[in-house]
Amino acid sequence: MLSKSQLHIIIETLKPYHPKRIGLFGSVARNEENSESDIDILFSLNQPIGLFTLSKIHFELEEKLHKKVDLISENGLNKFIKEKVLKEVRYFYEN
Repeated sequence: MLSKSQLHIIIETLKPYHPKRIGLFGSVARNEENSESDIDILFSLNQPIGLFTLSKIHFELEEKLHKKVDLISENGLNKFIKEKVLKEVRYFYEN
């Protein structure tokens, strides 16, 4: 699991975009991560954002966390993985 400071970085990076909730899934959520693991972040916003903004957030998170990040909107979940992701997501922020 991520440290409190890492979770705080994620929240503060997404906060200007008014998140409804933010969670982790994948190896980090299952406490199976290793030094090579990426951070899988699932989020839901109160208002839509464009691809440019999403790319900016993605880059900013990787810079601040010093890890590869997969940043996925709940609305953008692929139908083939949606059920699995929603079963294992662990939300750490809800507004």
